Formats: sequence, C-alpha cells, structure tokens
Amino acid sequence: MFKIKGLFSILVFLAVILYVVFFAVQPAKKTQFDSLRIADKYLDFGEVWEQEALKLTLPVTNTSARQIRIAGFRTSCSCTSIEPQELTIEAQSTHSLALTLNLTRSEPLTELAVKDFAVHIRPIILDEPAALTFYWQIHGRIKYGIITHPSSLDFGEIVEGRPLSIPRLLVKYDKHINRIEKLYESPGCPVQITKQINGDNECSFELSLSKNLPKGFFSSRVDLGAFSESGSQLSTLRLPISGTIVERVHLIPDTISCGAVRIGEESQATVVLQSRFDMPFEVEEIEIPNSKSTRIQAVGERSGGNRFTYHVTTTPVSFGAHTEIVRFHIRYGKDNTIAIIPLKVNYYGLANT
Repeated sequence: MFKIKGLFSILVFLAVILYVVFFAVQPAKKTQFDSLRIADKYLDFGEVWEQEALKLTLPVTNTSARQIRIAGFRTSCSCTSIEPQELTIEAQSTHSLALTLNLTRSEPLTELAVKDFAVHIRPIILDEPAALTFYWQIHGRIKYGIITHPSSLDFGEIVEGRPLSIPRLLVKYDKHINRIEKLYESPGCPVQITKQINGDNECSFELSLSKNLPKGFFSSRVDLGAFSESGSQLSTLRLPISGTIVERVHLIPDTISCGAVRIGEESQATVVLQSRFDMPFEVEEIEIPNSKSTRIQAVGERSGGNRFTYHVTTTPVSFGAHTEIVRFHIRYGKDNTIAIIPLKVNYYGLANT
C-alpha cells in the first residue's frame, strides 16, 4: 500500500512539472480583438526600396457599439513613429493612423539583397483585458539596392599638415539604379567625392576631407542617393566617416604626476616632446602657470632629431592635491606656424610635521 501511495505521489509531481513546462511558462500568444480592425491590404506594404521614412496610412475601424480610447502604442521595433499617439474612435467609425518606418539597414551588408520585414504594433487599451496581447503586424520586403566596400570609413589618426591618403570606396548597386549621387554631408565636416565608373552596376568613389577640420575626434556621415534613369530617387545609403585630427608634435606622456612631497620640497617628472614623422619644430616658449599653490620649473634640451626631453619640477607651497597646466609653444619649421601643446601636471603637498 505504501508503494502504491509513493508511486501515485511521484506521478502527481511529474504531472505538475509537465503542466508548468508546457503551459504555465509558455509565452503569451496573440489574442483576437475584433473591436478594432485594419484591413489586410494596409498591413502589407509590398516590396519597397531601403529608405529612412516609408509613410503608411492605417485606417483603424471600431466595429463595436461603444467608443474605444487608445492611450498609446507599443511596437516591437524602435524604427517606428505613429501619429497620433492617443485617440478615441467612436462606435462604428474609422480613424486613420500615420505610420512612418525607418527601413535603413541596422548592420552592414556584403551583398545586394531583398529581405523580409515585420513589426508588431499593439494599441494600449486600458479597459480591455482582451487587448493586452493583441497587435497588428505590418510587414513587407525591403530591397537593399546599394552596398559599399568598406561599409564605413575610419581615417584613424590624421596628422595636421600631413598629406592624407585618399581612400577608395567601391559601390555596387541594383540593375534598376542608373546613377549614385551624394545627397548629404554632416555640417562642419565637408567631404569631396570624385566618382569613377568601373563597369555595369559598379563604381568607385575617392573621398577627401576638408583641410580645416579642428583637432580632436570627428564623426561624420555622407548619404548616397540612388536614382533611376527617369530621375526618381529609389534608395538612400548612409556612410559613417570618422577619424582623429592630431597635432604634429605630441607629449609623451601628456599627463605627469610629481607625486606627494612635503610643502617646500621638490619633486620631479620627465616628459618628452616628440615630432610625428620626424617633422622639424622648435620650442619657442614654455608657459608656466602663475600658481599660488606651487612653483614649477621646466628645463629641457634636444635629445636627438626632432625630440626634446624636459624635466618638470614642482615645489608645493600649500597642502592638498593640485593640478596645473604647462603650455609648450611650438614653432614648425616648414610653414612657420605656432601651436600650443598643453601638459597636465598633478602633484600633492603634504603638511610639515
């Protein structure tokens, strides 16, 4: 009898486990909510070219006998924009939604392709439990008619004043596309493009940057447009461009620490001014900050070629952590221009005991 009860308990336990696995943890499925309808012909946008803003009109009909208030929408993709965000649809009436889809690629493509697309749109209806898992599926196919090799351009470090190697961009496009043109470039980072025709449905671009870009990192983009033989625009491709404009002379390192010493004592660190690509320069002036917390000296000499080594000495006169900026005024030999290279100096003054 004990064995039978034990076996029965095991069977009950297994049945509970099976229920949890196959029923309780199953994801919520789409429910029917017939009070709001969009005809199937509006849910399928067919086959379209890649584009940033495909605009669709979705007529929503309230088939019920009472008004329905939509408090908002949730979508399965951040590529959607819906207007209006809130609305009330009276009984047995229709209200249109303006849907905009961004159909540009989210990752680089290596080949021309036509891909399926689908997005779920769920209306938020607070007083309708049946609408909690209800959604419309907007779907279609996207024609990716342009690809570039590479898919983005990173110029890396660009030394100011040095000739820049001009990268070549290979562009392949669909047979229905007649020409490729530059549509847009980021403000402040103009890009010159020279096009060369390589063959059927293929061309190459040579890109050059403005010589007046400010120092530091830059991130830009160029939009390429694809046009048919009749002149209508079919598609758009965004090409990211980035790089860093650097000074011809750099500090190694650009930040030094003279450590912690007692007030009135000296501490020293070494820094090197190094020319990139052995470009000639001279140190015209060393600008020492007029600080009330320390005395700073910078003594150096040419240490070979276009390289200077400096010993920076700090003598703290007050307690605590401090940071000062020493500025090296550089004159370049070829064009006689002046540049200022900042050096960050950290130190700590200890109290005398």
